[in-house]
Amino acid sequence: MKRLITLALFIFSFTSFACHIELPERILIIENNNNDLSYQNSNDCTLVEKEKLHEILMSTEGKITALQMMRMIQAQADVALTIAPHFIQIDHLNNFARTQLPLPQSIFVKEIHPAIGMKPLFALKNGDNISLSCEGCLYGLNQRLVMTHTPFIGDKAQHLLTISFGKLTKAYRLTQPLQGFAELKNSSLYQEDYIEVIPQTELVQDASTLKFFKTNKPLKAGDYIRKADLTPMNLVRAGDQTELIFENTQITIKTSGIARNNGGHGDSIEVFVPGKNKKYLGKIIDDHKVVVHL
Repeated sequence: MKRLITLALFIFSFTSFACHIELPERILIIENNNNDLSYQNSNDCTLVEKEKLHEILMSTEGKITALQMMRMIQAQADVALTIAPHFIQIDHLNNFARTQLPLPQSIFVKEIHPAIGMKPLFALKNGDNISLSCEGCLYGLNQRLVMTHTPFIGDKAQHLLTISFGKLTKAYRLTQPLQGFAELKNSSLYQEDYIEVIPQTELVQDASTLKFFKTNKPLKAGDYIRKADLTPMNLVRAGDQTELIFENTQITIKTSGIARNNGGHGDSIEVFVPGKNKKYLGKIIDDHKVVVHL
């Protein structure tokens, strides 16, 4: 009996003097990097305790229990903290916009900014509805985004925000470091990825051509392969017997000739065909193969 009384007193003292924070049922995070704590209604809480909770909320998405958040905070610091309600739904507007807006495959939401005077976090109740529209979007920077909030009870309201988009492109990332003049014939040396377009940078986007190149400097694991990092290997040398392919959308004719120049993949060289006593200008497509587009 004494143990039960002691335990009850301990629980009572903990709940009486611990920091308590009341949160909205749903939180819509409009701007991920923000320091707004006004959505927290707290009793006996220090700024440090409120900031710890804010950090966890910023890195969470979906439904989470108050108990889970309390344990996550206590794992980081010795904080006596209680949170209500029991369940909180957290959504990030960046991710929400991807499901609401009909974006082209190569376009992604880069960032969203609230209008002047609008808080970077939006408190909602269960049953509230949020919809987004971006009429006339050019998928560039600083486009006009309208967010419509329809509460479960009450009048709907519209909020004007700014949304910026980025463009994704295919790229190939090295899985291990390479020395200068290393060949890229082994496909295990790199893996396909999709990244944001890098201005003024030409990335390799066709892995089938990498076997025709070697590096012109050492590269680190994790580097994205740029055309400027590569030097074409000689696939044809002057005087070599070379397959010459004439083609258009309807026909393909193959013959052979003698290369007049050295060249690597994509280079244009002259090929002399003795039987016709003619020279043809074509593009190198493979080892001792040159194509002439008719």
